Amino acid sequence: MAAVTGTGGLTSSHATIAGTASHGIPGTGALVSSPATLLAGVNRNWIAVGALVSPSSSILAETSVPDPTIWDTDNQPWGEADFVYSQAKPVMIIGNEFYQADAALRFGETSLRVVMSRTGLTIFGKDRFGNWKSDPSSYKEVTGLWPIIRGTAGTIIKVYVGAQDSTEDPIRWEGPYDYICGQTTFMDFTVAGRFLGIRFESQDQEPWELLSYDMEIELTGGRG
Repeated sequence: MAAVTGTGGLTSSHATIAGTASHGIPGTGALVSSPATLLAGVNRNWIAVGALVSPSSSILAETSVPDPTIWDTDNQPWGEADFVYSQAKPVMIIGNEFYQADAALRFGETSLRVVMSRTGLTIFGKDRFGNWKSDPSSYKEVTGLWPIIRGTAGTIIKVYVGAQDSTEDPIRWEGPYDYICGQTTFMDFTVAGRFLGIRFESQDQEPWELLSYDMEIELTGGRG
């Protein structure tokens, strides 16, 4: 039996997600949401990074009224001004509408569906030197999962674990099972195959971040 660990820094509220989403193997996560449907139905779709200025952060200068003297001899203090809050943010143009990514919990009037997954995993443990051991020909069984997710207490993330005997076969997913932030620590699974997969989903939930996960894996068959 071996526990294998995945690392991630993946945040569900972002429009794009990239990181290491599995057991030490570079991978990517993707935010799959209703914008994908909207993007397919219009002719002008753009995404870029631009500077957005908050409507409430305009400059409010408090200047003194100078004495009726010449500029060089006026000793009145300067006024003060609030800074303009401005930073680069992904901006999407869909048709005639602008959307700012990384903001709010909805895409326009549509709720966001977040999907983050990794498939084709063949790692089953570490050797005595701490190096990952991988074997695509051996059968592996996942018997448990310890996700570590940062989020608001009560936020629900749907979790699946899957397997396939060939990368050409459909994935046999078990789940979804609810991971509840602030409550869940361990999740039971019984999934077996040569290639393993893991998947996290949420919809209409507060932002959350996958920090890491441990999978309990047993080898159930060798090469053949």
